[in-house]
Amino acid sequence: MPKLEGFANIWEHTRLLSDSARTQAYIELLERYAAGRRVLEIGCGTGLLSCIAARLGATKVYAVEPTGISAVARTLIERNNLQDVVEVLDGRLEDLNPRPVDLGFSELLNADPFAEGIVDVTNAARPWIVPGGLLAPQHLRVYAALCYGT
Repeated sequence: MPKLEGFANIWEHTRLLSDSARTQAYIELLERYAAGRRVLEIGCGTGLLSCIAARLGATKVYAVEPTGISAVARTLIERNNLQDVVEVLDGRLEDLNPRPVDLGFSELLNADPFAEGIVDVTNAARPWIVPGGLLAPQHLRVYAALCYGT
């Protein structure tokens, strides 16, 4: 089981959200699929993308976060008056009871796609997704190169 304490650091989330191409890809996903749907954000961090999903017309957003940064997410959600749509769920997705959602997404992919247990989290997300729903990302391609040095 990966250690997630480092992801409670606000500066780690600032770094990830500052990657404009990455963040824009998630916003485009939400623009395309969030309106009128129930959404699951896996590893919501600061809750920014959950708030964007709500602003784009999601009917319900479950913002799951296993670290203490969920307090920041709650504050952001409350200050934007989105608490009727966005619900923060503390804990690991693997430990929570599934709720039916039409779109599940995760921005857990980082420099090391296995650092946050992406395979286990993706498997845990499947029972949340209703038939015909979407889980993004759906695929992970990993390249490895073997090296030998003397």
